[in-house]
Amino acid sequence: MQDVDLDPRLLRTFLAVAETLHFGRAADRLHLAQASVSGHVKRLEATLDVALLARTSRTVALTPAGVVLAEHARRLEQATVAAVRETRRADRGETGSLAVGLAAAIPIDLVRPAVDTFRAARPEVVVELREAAWTDPSGGLADGAVDVAFLRPPVDAAGVALEPLISEDRMAILPAAHPLTAREVLSIEDLVDEPWAGSDTDPVWRAFWTAEAERGAPARYATMISSLDGLFDAVRHAGAVGLVPASAAERVAGTGVAFRPVADIAPTTVDVGWHPASEDPRVRAFVAVARRVLRVAPLA
Repeated sequence: MQDVDLDPRLLRTFLAVAETLHFGRAADRLHLAQASVSGHVKRLEATLDVALLARTSRTVALTPAGVVLAEHARRLEQATVAAVRETRRADRGETGSLAVGLAAAIPIDLVRPAVDTFRAARPEVVVELREAAWTDPSGGLADGAVDVAFLRPPVDAAGVALEPLISEDRMAILPAAHPLTAREVLSIEDLVDEPWAGSDTDPVWRAFWTAEAERGAPARYATMISSLDGLFDAVRHAGAVGLVPASAAERVAGTGVAFRPVADIAPTTVDVGWHPASEDPRVRAFVAVARRVLRVAPLA
């Protein structure tokens, strides 16, 4: 069968005539001259080599071939409208999926308002939350596993943009029976000679959480950990100390460990991170929602 290239304008004109069964009314609908409508239909018939309309001086009727083409033309028009609509929605980031990373030591409840707000605003975008391994403080951004992430800087991840959303204190975590728990507020000097819990992760991130900048030297490690729960166990059972966000302290208070403020160290922030080179409108929309809903909410 020979391929036929149908002009969408001719199909649209024919469909108007098929639905009105009147050249004049079809011309009014399409804002064309009646002669142009007639000419379009004749060209379409010549292209297909079939009669689509049975014309008399008073009536216009569809031939059997015209009935079939009218139905297909109607479906094509509906599909075209749907294609344009869905294409524009995709361009606005209203459909598809978005992978959101969650770095270690960020409880979902802390950022849930932003996630829920985004889901409510774009219900047809499937939001997939992915908890990153302890060894990946970038939340999955470093290797492109996610589109956007919540993380705690500093992280060594090239090409990642960060925007602070939530600020909270870093707290010292100690065994509940440790002598330092007798003090209400600690200094980093109080912890310098204590055994710390270390981890095999991003050195920049590890240095921040062991306060290397404030102490001026790497920590002495009593044990190695691979999760936040591992840190709690190291404190309980190995006598280690460490630093945790205030939100983590609230989660595990009264479980064999104690927490104290440290006066002379900088706070930690929860940032939203993304690759600026990304042109995905869902990423831009999610960052905007996170900025609006969460920034900047201090937790002390």
